[in-house]
Amino acid sequence: MIAAHRPSALRVDSPLSMTALHWEALRLLLKASDAASAQGCDIWQFAVEIERLYDAGLGNTDLRQLLCLGYLEHARECTTSRSGQRIFRPLETLVLPERTCFVLTAKGRDAASSLEWENGITVVAPPETRCSLRVGPHWDNEFRRLWWQGYLIKEFRRPAVNQETVLAALEEEGWPARMDDPLPQTLGIDPKVRLHDTIKSLNRHHLQSIIRFRGDGSGTGVGWMMVGSERFSLISSR
Repeated sequence: MIAAHRPSALRVDSPLSMTALHWEALRLLLKASDAASAQGCDIWQFAVEIERLYDAGLGNTDLRQLLCLGYLEHARECTTSRSGQRIFRPLETLVLPERTCFVLTAKGRDAASSLEWENGITVVAPPETRCSLRVGPHWDNEFRRLWWQGYLIKEFRRPAVNQETVLAALEEEGWPARMDDPLPQTLGIDPKVRLHDTIKSLNRHHLQSIIRFRGDGSGTGVGWMMVGSERFSLISSR
């Protein structure tokens, strides 16, 4: 039994909009690849377990997309307590059984190496976005992504009407320090409770800890602040 078998990657050239989770997978696998190189080991000895990628937020669909693009190779680990090193068996299909592990292909390494790293944060925005001088965040309504200075903060995979309404209104108003509640009045719904819940949701699942949304204390306004700043960007109306 060989110590590490490199399964043939399922390469299917297909268009794919790379998400922040895809880039995070490449980042983790690049780190493992670099560690293998530093130790003079075969890359499979540092293969990343599927559970680690699940913990990073990826799902099976994300992993299958990366396999189809030829960025990853996968195999099932069959190492035993008597094995002198990690042992793998190839997976020729998109089946992802328990103990599946992944490594970068040469194509995947090229893609991962093209990323920029600043203060431990992955920059995945295009160059023209990174060079932007805008002060406030930016809401991309078409792709449903929230950016700040080229950093992807949050993206929506499913509709979130209330959150997206607030983000669209902030974008339209140029990201003011405070804005009146933009959510339409609905019979039988307490607007203050709804705004409060929406702000809580806006602060969840951030990919980068850069900004935070806040209410104005009256339940009628919403604003934002930079994380770690001593002064809130939010100014209550008086």
